[in-house]
Amino acid sequence: MKSTARDYYYLIWGICFSWFISYLNETASLVVIILALIYFFRSLNKKILIAILVCPIWLIPTWSIGSGVKDYIDGNAKLQFYGHPGPNAANVDTEYRMGYKAMGCLGSSVGSIKSSLYNKTVKTLVKKIGFQKGTYTGEIPTKSKAISLLTDASAISCQIEIIRNDNLVFWKDACLLEINLREQHGMFSQSIRTSKRKEQAKIYISEKFAINQFNKDWIYLIDIKHKKIVNYYNLNIE
Repeated sequence: MKSTARDYYYLIWGICFSWFISYLNETASLVVIILALIYFFRSLNKKILIAILVCPIWLIPTWSIGSGVKDYIDGNAKLQFYGHPGPNAANVDTEYRMGYKAMGCLGSSVGSIKSSLYNKTVKTLVKKIGFQKGTYTGEIPTKSKAISLLTDASAISCQIEIIRNDNLVFWKDACLLEINLREQHGMFSQSIRTSKRKEQAKIYISEKFAINQFNKDWIYLIDIKHKKIVNYYNLNIE
């Protein structure tokens, strides 16, 4: 049966409406696109293929999975979530060794699907292939162990300075460790810049990580190889 202008009219509006309704309810979107496809089965041609390729039921999962694969390869994958970031939102996940990314306070059904598929993709890649590049692979101690390491005999008393408002330097006679605050998670940097620093602080340095406390509120776990803060521990929360 030859296609008419009315057929194309329903095709275009069916696709557009399926995208709109998908932000409210993914099941309703599926129903809409199925009805549109049934309507076009009477004239089997490339319109069917176009409708399938551009409908959200197909495109959203493809985009989410593809984004997860790309970010994993680039070393930029982060576990996505909706809601207000908690005090530990900057810390990496201890199992998958990647950080978290807030996608907004309120999530739509589409947003929830995208984040769920993205997270499943990057988690599967970590399980099947290994950690993404640039991942810290050393120990992530508990807060109680981090506190005990700072009282260990091998912990060093040192001085701390922020040079040119960017570089955090730990030194005793010579530089022990230096990190750039601009390269850290915003929550880490803010806690460092806004808390009153101690004149003398303790730092525990191992092969892969350093533990330090230079203000009364936080203890920091630093990846020595990549010079990145991995976790911090709030001393005001049990």
